[in-house]
Amino acid sequence: MMSLKIELMRGFTLFELLSVLSITGLLAVLGSVQLIQVMNDQAVRTVRDRFSHAVHFARAEAIYSQQFVTICPSSDQHGCGGDWSNGWIIFFDEDGSGLRESEQERLINAASGETSVLMNGNTEDPIMFNPSGRHLGGSQYFDICPNNFQFQQAPQRIKLTASGSLFYPVSAVAGEYCNA
Repeated sequence: MMSLKIELMRGFTLFELLSVLSITGLLAVLGSVQLIQVMNDQAVRTVRDRFSHAVHFARAEAIYSQQFVTICPSSDQHGCGGDWSNGWIIFFDEDGSGLRESEQERLINAASGETSVLMNGNTEDPIMFNPSGRHLGGSQYFDICPNNFQFQQAPQRIKLTASGSLFYPVSAVAGEYCNA
């Protein structure tokens, strides 16, 4: 009876404790790397979805109001300029110039909201919709990637067609869209 009591009170050896802690640490490191990758992918998808919604809104507003509506990149959320990563504004473009004059009403000021994400288009030209909702200009591509891009992460690409609809190519090859 006495020997059974001694066995129960013995506890863990230092080797057993260190083994469990090292395995737990290894799993935590591997899990945190995967968590960071998931968070980066989600940030990219969030910017893609915000931009897609902005394009759909601008097109619908052009049709509804029977006016030209423009989306342009904006660094300061007041005028056009800068790159798409800093955000964009949507406004009624009364003269169809693609430039926002101070008296033109802004419909939406949208910062991308994600400082960890880069977004670029094949041009810095604005996106313009005529009163019938047709995109004025050719097809445009917009690439969205994490700032610290790695090849195992999934970049997102949006294609704005000449008709004004959006298309998401599924064959995203990492080096093709983002500067690695």
